[in-house]
Amino acid sequence: MRKDNKKQGLGQVIARRVLTQMGPELRQVAIAIGRPRRHPEGDWECPFMIEGLNEQGYYHTAGGVDALQALLMAVEGVRVSLERTGRRFFWLDREAGPDIPRYLPTQYGPRFEARLNRMIEQQAKRFWETRLKSRKANLAELEAEVKVRREVLATLEAALKKRRKAAADWEADLKSWKPGQRRGS
Repeated sequence: MRKDNKKQGLGQVIARRVLTQMGPELRQVAIAIGRPRRHPEGDWECPFMIEGLNEQGYYHTAGGVDALQALLMAVEGVRVSLERTGRRFFWLDREAGPDIPRYLPTQYGPRFEARLNRMIEQQAKRFWETRLKSRKANLAELEAEVKVRREVLATLEAALKKRRKAAADWEADLKSWKPGQRRGS
């Protein structure tokens, strides 16, 4: 990666993301990735910039053999640059973080790639199993609360039924009451 402080060197921006830096004050950090372009020496480069980390911004280029590799390296460069600050950032969800994927090398052969994929899938499964377990626990708590509320509702309905009967009896007594007659006789 080559460092350069020229903001105009970004060229055509093909991707942007605004992150929030966590801390005592929430602060916005803007990421911009420029379109990959041929490097004067023959390979490719992809510029990226992070604004909000410091006063002048953070401009770099990532190299690659072709445009796709340069783009992937720029995304990795953004991720690493943010990580190196030691600060915490998030995009949509504080728990998920900035949601900038790690570059996974595949040039070590199909066995290496398959092993990485298995590890990722296992960890993803564990994550979702943990989340499912948590949601099931929340459901169990909610079911217990619903049961208690149903019991309370049943008690209130029984009390309401008694009061309606008492009111109906009272109304019947009033209808059958004649002036000069003592109540209850």
